[in-house]
Amino acid sequence: MLSGVISNLVTLALALAVMFSLSWRITLLALVLLPVFVLPARRMGARLARIERERTQHNAAMSTQMTERFSAPGATLVKLFGRPAEESAEFARRAGRVRDIGVRTAMVQEVFFTALTLVSALALALVYGLGGFYALRGHLDAGASWPWACSSPACTPHSPRWPAPASR
Repeated sequence: MLSGVISNLVTLALALAVMFSLSWRITLLALVLLPVFVLPARRMGARLARIERERTQHNAAMSTQMTERFSAPGATLVKLFGRPAEESAEFARRAGRVRDIGVRTAMVQEVFFTALTLVSALALALVYGLGGFYALRGHLDAGASWPWACSSPACTPHSPRWPAPASR
């Protein structure tokens, strides 16, 4: 784990050094935009963790009820004491809570990832726009803006924005 942290720190330092050497202005813009990604991700991560804990508790309660009351001995006891309708209603109530928390989780995740994608696209457009502006003014080579664009979460080796190797 420590080697991974050290490797990531070295990679970050080298990437920042290259980016600063190409254009300190665009690098500062990219670093200023970083909290726009990090702060909402932390907040939504905490919210999703709370929802996930609640979902786990509801699933456990429903699983316990199924194990205790719907097994052969449990079902016999329910029938003997004449409460099958109450047990069925309780199970339906718990299943409804599990369904509702699943829908809520899916909606929160969808909104979060959509917003993160939008912010990422806007940041990428801003970096490309500033890079293009500097390229037109002769302060930056035309192809030199991709390191900042690839510092964006939207640009990974599997992303269509990842620069292709130069053909010879």
